[in-house]
Amino acid sequence: MSSELGDGTCLQSGDKIRGTLLGMFGMKTPTNGPHRFGFGLFEADLSARELYRRGFLVHLQDQPFQVLAMLLERPGEVVTREELRKKLWSADTFVDFDEGLNTVVKKLRYALGDSPENPTFIETVPRRGYRLIVPVQAVGNHISIGKTSSAFEAPERLHRKRAASVFRIVLAASLSIFVIVLMIAVGLGPVGAWLTTPTLALRIVDSKQITNDGIPKTGALVTDGSRIYFGEFSSGRSTVNEVSTAGGDTDIVQTTVATPIVQAISPDQSQLLLQSGNFEVEGGDFWLLPLPAGSAHHIEGVFGHGGGWASFNLGGAIGR
Repeated sequence: MSSELGDGTCLQSGDKIRGTLLGMFGMKTPTNGPHRFGFGLFEADLSARELYRRGFLVHLQDQPFQVLAMLLERPGEVVTREELRKKLWSADTFVDFDEGLNTVVKKLRYALGDSPENPTFIETVPRRGYRLIVPVQAVGNHISIGKTSSAFEAPERLHRKRAASVFRIVLAASLSIFVIVLMIAVGLGPVGAWLTTPTLALRIVDSKQITNDGIPKTGALVTDGSRIYFGEFSSGRSTVNEVSTAGGDTDIVQTTVATPIVQAISPDQSQLLLQSGNFEVEGGDFWLLPLPAGSAHHIEGVFGHGGGWASFNLGGAIGR
């Protein structure tokens, strides 16, 4: 038995997984078609076809975004490969649909920092399709889907919270300075002795192995929160590599930059700063590599020994 809602969503009464998700997260299917959805650290605007992670725009191509939109509109349901094929390609398109769809889903998972072996967002249902397994909530309308998250509060409310936090920090700093000056004036005494007692050194209490390939890592270790980027040197060749923060196999980030060394990641996590050449001896050129894929852009007029994002502007600054 099935019923079709006003937005065209078809609900199967026997779909236990969707029912479980809806009950667990207090969700209900909207009838006026919300266009902005929040899930995890991400927010998707279906009308503008834009994906954000913690307020930063995530570069995502059109077809992967269409797949994400279909999954967001039917959280907990299996979206079949046939449905995705009809959505992405017209009937008169002649392509290898299976290979093409696999590539599109791989790009979407890359943008989300997800893994097919240990999924956080998108689960593969063998021989059927894909299912969104993360709680979803509508953003910016009057219909609540899921529990309210502070990550998606109204900008005015967030602004007030930030202003209050800044005020508390300034007040605490002022009081601290006053107390220090007062102690100096009246003599430190026991309190001063306590303040000057050496503190225990920080120590590592736990660790987690991310890679297990035995290949030496080079350059800086940078992350966008879901994936870690670094360099590898193997068989006389330098490459830029990535791995999920949850661990697993490493993948090569394709680039034509010769002997690339990872230096930094942009504040919006959309580009890597690379350096090429034997820069430890003679210096090297700098490049910007788009994420998750794209052609590297040479930064003209910049040459040096290592660099960091704070040391650059695209108008032509120099490395540190």
